[in-house]
Amino acid sequence: MSERGSMVPFVGALLFVTFAVVALVVEVALLHGAYLATAAHADAAAEYGASMLDAGAIHHGDLRLDEVRVEGAVVGVVAPEERILDLAVTDDVVCVTLGAAHRTHVRTFIGVRAVEVQARSGASPATG
Repeated sequence: MSERGSMVPFVGALLFVTFAVVALVVEVALLHGAYLATAAHADAAAEYGASMLDAGAIHHGDLRLDEVRVEGAVVGVVAPEERILDLAVTDDVVCVTLGAAHRTHVRTFIGVRAVEVQARSGASPATG
């Protein structure tokens, strides 16, 4: 019996596994990039919201946030593909939690169409 070509199935399986691992690494890198983008948007929304001070309180020497202006500012700065999961405003702190659905590529083959990415950030007008 000839052993010619006996390595072909082994090499084929090895190539398949190699491509699958590379594809998963790329998928994780894309997911990390989506998280970083969402975190940057949450930071920007919190910082911008923290700049909405109550003008009447400033004239009396008090550093306090205007909740209505903060909510409007945060809603206006959030990207269309993201949504506000939580917005907490106190007199001196803004906390924003954003969520975005990241469309998967490789995991679509196993039925995972999207992965939820969440990021939280807080800001204060006194510290930024």
